[in-house]
Amino acid sequence: MDSSKTGISEDPNLVENLDAFLTSCHDQVVTVRVKSIEGRAFRVSKRLLTEKAPYFAKMFSGGFLESEKDEVLLEEIDGVVSEASVATLIFWIYKDEVKLTLDTCESERTSRTTRYISAALEVARLADMYGVTGFEESLAESIRQSLCSSSEWGDTGLENITEQHMASSENLPAGHPVRRALAKTFVASLLRSCDYRTFASDQLTAYPNLAAEIIRETIKALDTLEPPKRGFTWFTITDPIKLENCVLKLPGLIYNPSKQNLQHSWL
Repeated sequence: MDSSKTGISEDPNLVENLDAFLTSCHDQVVTVRVKSIEGRAFRVSKRLLTEKAPYFAKMFSGGFLESEKDEVLLEEIDGVVSEASVATLIFWIYKDEVKLTLDTCESERTSRTTRYISAALEVARLADMYGVTGFEESLAESIRQSLCSSSEWGDTGLENITEQHMASSENLPAGHPVRRALAKTFVASLLRSCDYRTFASDQLTAYPNLAAEIIRETIKALDTLEPPKRGFTWFTITDPIKLENCVLKLPGLIYNPSKQNLQHSWL
């Protein structure tokens, strides 16, 4: 994955090394801590934190206990608030760079791309919770690149999307780029495999926000549909993940050159 284009990179030691970086940038500081076994404390610039995170701006200006103690204790929330995601968000607040920490505790059978998507979703949801914006598109693009780098020619990347990813994406705002990236993976799967079961599964219908995003991305993909060239019988369409043309072979779909449109044949 080309991190120079997205501004997104990985740093497995970010949580441990963040304190050393923060001490060189301090003005008035507040302590941010996640309730966990280690309970690591991050000493963060109050000015930067409140400028870029509306959630903390209200907290420190609204007469809450946190404003008196200059300390925030965050409840750990699975898939949203963790030391890794908080460290990623704090680093972005300081440097406008996103460094993801991939979970090393997941099963060895879990692909690197699956773990990458998990980390990206966690940061996206944390940023949304705290009102931090500015890197959503880059995060989505990094997911697309990760999907591309993990799949062979003809693969769809859908095998890297878990039900937990789908459930987590439901909590993002409408039109969020990260959920769109997941939706594009489903669309790419349909275009590559022509398997309508991808869309009709009970698993997918359980997540209406993602399903609606898939419909929107399908419509966008259809705008790239090209009729067969002379001497050929297949259509081409742009894969929204790999951004390359792929052959579309839908049963019952025929092209009428005289009418310059698509028709369905049920014979």
